Amino acid sequence: MRLRSWIFHNFREVSRLFGFEEVDYPVLESETLFIRKAGEEIRDQLYSFEDRGNHRVALRPELTPFWLKWLYKRGIGIFLYVAFFLNLKSVSLPLKWFAIGQCWRSERMTRGRRREHYQWNIDIIGVPGVTAEAELISSIVTFFKRLGITSSDVGFKVSSQKVLQEVLQCYSIPEHLFGKVCVIIDKMEKIPLEEIKTELGSAGVSEKAIVDLLQVMYVKSLSELEEKLESAGDAIVELKQLFSLAGKFDYSEWIQFDASVIRGLAYYTGVVFEVIFLVLLSSFFI
Repeated sequence: MRLRSWIFHNFREVSRLFGFEEVDYPVLESETLFIRKAGEEIRDQLYSFEDRGNHRVALRPELTPFWLKWLYKRGIGIFLYVAFFLNLKSVSLPLKWFAIGQCWRSERMTRGRRREHYQWNIDIIGVPGVTAEAELISSIVTFFKRLGITSSDVGFKVSSQKVLQEVLQCYSIPEHLFGKVCVIIDKMEKIPLEEIKTELGSAGVSEKAIVDLLQVMYVKSLSELEEKLESAGDAIVELKQLFSLAGKFDYSEWIQFDASVIRGLAYYTGVVFEVIFLVLLSSFFI
């Protein structure tokens, strides 16, 4: 308990250092909130049931969807809601929230994965470009440094959902397959390559397109990606901006490009990243 309290203390200290306000979210929510834009992994792992009012509800498996719910439902009115929620006289952009919450998933327990976990969630709303993503990574790097963790211990693998969108366009893969392909590519480090190819074929991707797609997913540099796509689309432009900001935030040695980093969740639309433990050679998502 002492170790957990120390880690939570550092979550809060770093969040406040970067100007985030602490919020909290319901433990029990409508099941629809978590399955509407979730990947199959989360849908299959929900602790859900029917309440006395015949409503399908679920224990929260993660914290990310909550601010999306408020944003979509309230539109501009969200600012008034947040002002009330945070007891502020006025709210101006950007909105910067953080939460530390207990979450539950009905999954097979393995090393580093339990059915109950805590999530440190930090969100920025109202910042154009990739500045918000650069600041989020900087926040996490600062947290690691406070714990005595260095870039020799962990690293960030960075990409963008837009990379896959541009790959689909480049190799004439139908746009309506984007969601399915995201979910499949998200499994690249979890299942054998042959299974990935089989699932892509079953989803409707041609054999040639599968070969071309997977070649791009193994790209580890922006210059090579630019050669493969033969253009500098939005994804490459934004990623170059992110790496430039990484230099200004002084964490360039912590990050590397990896085209295979794709999230199988529909609410991710731009830059995505995950942390890899360089010693353990295992990764987890941020």
